[in-house]
Amino acid sequence: MKALVALASALSKVPATRTEFATVPIAGFNPPMKDVGSTLRWDAAKAKAMFTKVREDRPLIAAGAEPKPGDPPLFGKDVPVRGNRLGCP
Repeated sequence: MKALVALASALSKVPATRTEFATVPIAGFNPPMKDVGSTLRWDAAKAKAMFTKVREDRPLIAAGAEPKPGDPPLFGKDVPVRGNRLGCP
């Protein structure tokens, strides 16, 4: 528990402009599954590229780019955004 509190404290000092948020790229819907319902299918190639960048601690957003989140988000158009671009009304 102490480690989690220390991590939260350290992360609170990171400016929102230095954070990135993304969702796993989606390729479409899978057939409904019994006792589960609808599920989404990842875009394997795009997901692999995204997770490689995360694993290697590389940015998802190009230097100088300031992408805006879709409102509402568009299916199939996965756009990572900086933390300062997200807002809760």
